[in-house]
Amino acid sequence: MKKAAILTLSLVALLSSCVNNGGGQFSSSSDSSFSSSSSSSSSPSSSISSSSSSSSSSSSSSSSSASSSSSSSLEPEYLYSPSPEDHLQVFALEMKGTYGNSPLFKYGNFEILIDGGTYNSSSIVESALKEHVTDGVLDMLILTHPHSDHYGGMPLSVFNGASITSIPTIIDSGADEYSYEGYITAWVEGVRDTFIDKGSAYYPVQSLVDGTYPSSFLITKDLTLTFLDTGNYTPAGGDGSAGNSTSVACSLRAGTFDFVMVGDLPSSEESDLMSLNERSSFTNEGDTVVFKAAHHGSPGANSSAFMDYLRPSYAWCSSAITSQSQTSSGPKSQHPFLAARKRIEALTGKDNLYWNGTMGTIDMELDKDFANFSIHGEGRKAAVYYTKSGTKVDAAIEKDTPLEETEWAKSGA
Repeated sequence: MKKAAILTLSLVALLSSCVNNGGGQFSSSSDSSFSSSSSSSSSPSSSISSSSSSSSSSSSSSSSSASSSSSSSLEPEYLYSPSPEDHLQVFALEMKGTYGNSPLFKYGNFEILIDGGTYNSSSIVESALKEHVTDGVLDMLILTHPHSDHYGGMPLSVFNGASITSIPTIIDSGADEYSYEGYITAWVEGVRDTFIDKGSAYYPVQSLVDGTYPSSFLITKDLTLTFLDTGNYTPAGGDGSAGNSTSVACSLRAGTFDFVMVGDLPSSEESDLMSLNERSSFTNEGDTVVFKAAHHGSPGANSSAFMDYLRPSYAWCSSAITSQSQTSSGPKSQHPFLAARKRIEALTGKDNLYWNGTMGTIDMELDKDFANFSIHGEGRKAAVYYTKSGTKVDAAIEKDTPLEETEWAKSGA
């Protein structure tokens, strides 16, 4: 494992990227955020655009950029240069087994994978990476916390099988130690260290919210990924046994749409997030919030207070249909639970809550002007389920159906 040296490696990668690629620099801007002049994001890290409050970066940048024109320091640099037809796609991958989460964000040739789902979902994750990451560069990889239904489906073999040769930026909860479910072997010594050795910049999320590094990544002028402080992140190199409570929380702003994801954060930690973050820090008044239900739609998360704080217009749940729910006797009680669904639907309405269990992989899409939003399902492929009377439910019929209109919900599950 790489513990004490891991932040040093990240900073070295940052500086190397700036020097070797000739485009990156430390510069001052009104926003504390990561940016880069590289349009391909193929370098191991981006340069940093930091606020004047980050004194060490600001002082060094002011001297190095003194010879530059004043106009260049006023214009932010971005991680990606989009083409005119680029638009945002979000694939909430269907899961197999129990629980599971793995949304893949794609904007043109810039991709972000958040979690890799269950062990049983590895073929689904690999297929999605093969299909959507066509240049071998997965630009950002985020692991929200060290539970196997979030990292199990993305072992090193999946990235190799999908011909992923570079992951410029890796972010996780900060845990190096965790004795459960093979986390150290699969993630710390597996995916994370392997790609750090190839040049990835690695950031424990605490370093993004405590001022060590900026909390926002400027992808394009319309696309910004911001990490939110919960007050519960694992110190870098620490023990991840607190699990769900240490989940990475972030928001991807896309035009006037905000995709908010908090991993498996429980209700008490949702309260911490609310107390530490003004809502305006990651979403503008009038924006449309699209929420990934916390903890797979658990009743121990998704509190009414948190829903009132976020005010989501749309939401999706990610969890597999378990084997117990695939028998001819009909669905059993499982995630996403009705109590959590009702609290979310108090804001979204019943027509705007979706589940990749019944729909299969959910495709969410914004047009190139970030004006029109659509949600469609690809149809269940990983599971079957039956009505209470023993009739098999046709996957094609429910692929675009909101959760409360499905046979699943009608069964009372």
